[in-house]
Amino acid sequence: MTQKQDKFKALRQKVDQLLGSNNDTLIPEIISDIYQVIHELDVYRIELELQNEELLLTQEKLQAAYDDYLNLYNFSPVTYVTIDDNGRIIRANNALAALVGTTKHDLQNTLLSHYVQDSDQDILYLYRQALLNQQNQQACEFRLKNQQGNIQWVKCEGFVRNDTLHHEINLVLTDITLLKAQTETLLQIEKDKLEIQLKIASEELCKYEQENYNLRIHAEIDPLTKLANRKLLYQRMDEALALAKRFNDNVAVLFLDLDGFKQVNDHFGHGQGDEVLIEVAKRLRQCVRESDTVARLGGDEFVIILNRTSKLMVTDTAQRILDALVFNINKNSFTVTISASIGIAIFPDDSEQPLHLLKYADEAMYKAKNRGKHQFCWHLNLSKEKETHE
Repeated sequence: MTQKQDKFKALRQKVDQLLGSNNDTLIPEIISDIYQVIHELDVYRIELELQNEELLLTQEKLQAAYDDYLNLYNFSPVTYVTIDDNGRIIRANNALAALVGTTKHDLQNTLLSHYVQDSDQDILYLYRQALLNQQNQQACEFRLKNQQGNIQWVKCEGFVRNDTLHHEINLVLTDITLLKAQTETLLQIEKDKLEIQLKIASEELCKYEQENYNLRIHAEIDPLTKLANRKLLYQRMDEALALAKRFNDNVAVLFLDLDGFKQVNDHFGHGQGDEVLIEVAKRLRQCVRESDTVARLGGDEFVIILNRTSKLMVTDTAQRILDALVFNINKNSFTVTISASIGIAIFPDDSEQPLHLLKYADEAMYKAKNRGKHQFCWHLNLSKEKETHE
């Protein structure tokens, strides 16, 4: 363009020189030069007209391209919105208007946060500030609300244009409501699966614990009376004697055998005998403390461990047991009276060994039976009697 302008100025200066000549008559050479300048001006005019046509054609193409861009922008299924530094909408396409249930005209110059769920507005604000501060922000997610109160989840990605008088923040909003719903459904499915797995695991654990309990019951508990069996009795005796040694206490071992039990089995059958044993176990529990132990050795033999006790307490407990275990079995006009005989050994007076205490209590029990049954006898008294006879 500069070359053509220079050429035009040169032609104009040449014309001025020719027309300003002092000659009264134009010589042929001058006339020839004037025609040459006119021709060159015509050529230059034609060039300008051609350039103007090219410019007009380019302008039409640019306008068509811009119209295509506007159509793509306005009718794109993707939501585009441009906001200023304060979050006000500069321009937006039809997708945003449809998403929030309003028109493009109403969106103009309104705050984008006006259409954001209240609890999510901080997310948009922080994302906008991060973009303005040129911090690397991949994307954010928040909820848009429309005039009907419906909620739409969107994913927001943006960049800042700095080639304008004010910052323009261009945002692309992608509707991820369906994706969120699918994700929540999958999470719920996984949660349900986890709950089912936990339930199965819990049931398996309960089953395992029940099996362990049943094994322990069979190993340590008498299945008929639900009292401690011989194994658990020995364990409890070891524990009781260890504590007694530590605190300098007494422990009493009561060996009990029922009187009249054989007649029950002989006359009424073993089924009735089992009922008697169950009733005896029940009454024995009622006669002792929670800290004491009641065990069945087998048949109609029982052992009671009285922890941290005294001779007076042992006497009272033994008498209470004797009174509680007197009852009659009546059937078919036949009566059998049940009672008990008890032998007592004391730790540490009689022995500090568990098996010796059981043995001494057993011997004292037989002494009580020999003396007429339905009574208790102390091993210490037996020892004194032996010394006296000797």
